[in-house]
Amino acid sequence: MATNSLARAQDKIRSMRDSFNRKRHAEKNSVRSVTHKAIAGGSAFALAYYQHRFPERAEIMGAPVSLVVGGVGLLAELMGWGGGESDMIGAIGGGGLDCYAALKGAEMGDAAKTA
Repeated sequence: MATNSLARAQDKIRSMRDSFNRKRHAEKNSVRSVTHKAIAGGSAFALAYYQHRFPERAEIMGAPVSLVVGGVGLLAELMGWGGGESDMIGAIGGGGLDCYAALKGAEMGDAAKTA
């Protein structure tokens, strides 16, 4: 009887530990997801600001700086150049591509308005 109670107690402890680990993992993923979104939004804002503040320096070899930063950031993530933080570098790249798309969309909208 005592062995049976001990086995049940051990199972209960194991179950509680597994539940705790699952919740901790889910929390870590949630924080990381929010951080990615904040980094992407911040980099999109910073690149848009830079491109409008310094239009004479807003290109790298003829391509918009937001497009270059976006491409390099995503390539760095894909190649794993940032080690364990490659996904954060990818978020910067995603923000760069978001910036490029938004600015290009605004430009095309202005052109359509005047046409």
